[in-house]
Amino acid sequence: MNYLNAKQFSENWGISERRIIKLCKDGRIDGAIKNGRQWLIPENTLKPSDKRANVSKYLDTKKRVLIINIEEKVCEYLVPILQAEGYLIDGLYNEKDTIEALKNVSMFQMTDDEKRIHAITNKYYDGIIIIDLENNILESKKYNKIINTISKKLYCNSPVLFVKSSSKKDTLKINSKLIDEVEIRKNTLNIELPKNKKYLLDYENISKDINSLLTGFTNSSNNMINTNGTIIEFNKNGKSKLYKNGEYYKLLNYYFVHLKKSDYLWNVSLMMNSEWIENPLEMNFRLINLEALNRGAKIERIFLFKKEEVERYKNNNTLKIFMQSQMKTLFVDYNEVIEKEPDLIEAVGSGIAEINKDTFLCDLPDDGEYRAYVSINKKEIDKNYEVYLKLKKYAVDLKEVFN
Repeated sequence: MNYLNAKQFSENWGISERRIIKLCKDGRIDGAIKNGRQWLIPENTLKPSDKRANVSKYLDTKKRVLIINIEEKVCEYLVPILQAEGYLIDGLYNEKDTIEALKNVSMFQMTDDEKRIHAITNKYYDGIIIIDLENNILESKKYNKIINTISKKLYCNSPVLFVKSSSKKDTLKINSKLIDEVEIRKNTLNIELPKNKKYLLDYENISKDINSLLTGFTNSSNNMINTNGTIIEFNKNGKSKLYKNGEYYKLLNYYFVHLKKSDYLWNVSLMMNSEWIENPLEMNFRLINLEALNRGAKIERIFLFKKEEVERYKNNNTLKIFMQSQMKTLFVDYNEVIEKEPDLIEAVGSGIAEINKDTFLCDLPDDGEYRAYVSINKKEIDKNYEVYLKLKKYAVDLKEVFN
């Protein structure tokens, strides 16, 4: 018989460790034994009823999901979504974790890490999610045994979800006996990843697809859903395709929504007719700028236009809002730069920006079919950062110019 300690049962039952020790002392937990200074309890012991409360207060009615390979980056987005759905999350981190989970040794012989894994894999679950996108940690021969072992802890009609790249073969086979006895349902989410290219994955929407597959297909099995999980693809030179206006705003929304406290964005913007106006796309873009600032992101913007045009832009709503926020708003006189360093104007083109010195955003002339492109080319990033630093030598606070 395997035993768990009071702390592990505290996590399982959702009551304090101190309360469990008191119940052991009072003889209210069957099979509890004292080993030195700690209490050990048989692993399958039922939670005793609370004489002070009604049934709903002591029954554990929460849903629980086990994620295998929880180190995959998608889990940063998936876990909060599942928690919002009311799930408790347990996770096995890598292949070593999952192999350790299959060991059958006495609690007295286990290391602390083995006890942690043992506690996880001896709970009952409303579903299992296996993620194998980029890390390639789980090997087919090993994780099939692991999944089938852990699946014995699933409730009736619970799903096993396999999330993988569409280029990988589906080698996950659920034991037919388990399917008959427990009515386990296996569904698969195939993520279409570009071949031989650099890319940025849309982890947020992939997570929403996983959640939909977990909660939406409640009475069906053997579903296989294909989804395009790519936000952006880069060619061998680190450049994206050219984006049209709507596509580019969607991309900007992705980048700005994910700016956080440690992130830094700079931008050189010309006051073009298509920018900083009261249309839905620009108004939403203004909003996500402010939300990023509220999360602590550092944003600096240089507005490049002629000094004689100050009156024209003085009452621009976007500029007013940006100046009143935590954003650093700067003005550079177009005429001064064209006189002293005209090459800088040519380098700026229709506008340039960078995020964390690892992503370059380049606006294209607004009279063409395409609006912009994105680059992760290190040389291009460094070159344009130098342009930005040179322009900052001419910069003054935008508030001073408008006053």
